[in-house]
Amino acid sequence: MKLSNIFNSLRMIKKFGKFVRNFHPKQKETKKILPVKLKPVTYYYIIASSNFLLKIEPLEEVLRERSQYYTREENPINYWLVKCPKFLDSSQLSETNVKLDKSGLSNVELTSVISLNKSFTIWLKLRFHHVVQGSFVAFLEGGDIPDPLASNCPYK
Repeated sequence: MKLSNIFNSLRMIKKFGKFVRNFHPKQKETKKILPVKLKPVTYYYIIASSNFLLKIEPLEEVLRERSQYYTREENPINYWLVKCPKFLDSSQLSETNVKLDKSGLSNVELTSVISLNKSFTIWLKLRFHHVVQGSFVAFLEGGDIPDPLASNCPYK
């Protein structure tokens, strides 16, 4: 099953609630199926100041090359760029927040590259050096991080 199909299924489950309804042309009523148990998803990330990632380092070029590679290999894009990531508010990431405080990054705008591919974030860490790397686990509904790709940035 393709990753994009999985994400579409997860969005549909989230949209229509805890029960998935099974429709059949000969059925007059919908049939309730047991709630779907969702597996946790592990997200890997690097995070640094927005100034460093977006102006000093060639992040745009790196992501463009990665996008071209994924297109050539017919792989779905499994990374996202998020300014002011909201997942930092999670209790899971207290260690990351301590690292950011020690680096003097607690009061600056942060940008993160989030991926489902651990080796990609390890490669980014080796490529950019001055970033904090980590991971977190998120569930579709509930949990400490309801939307892993959410941003705290005010829109201008």
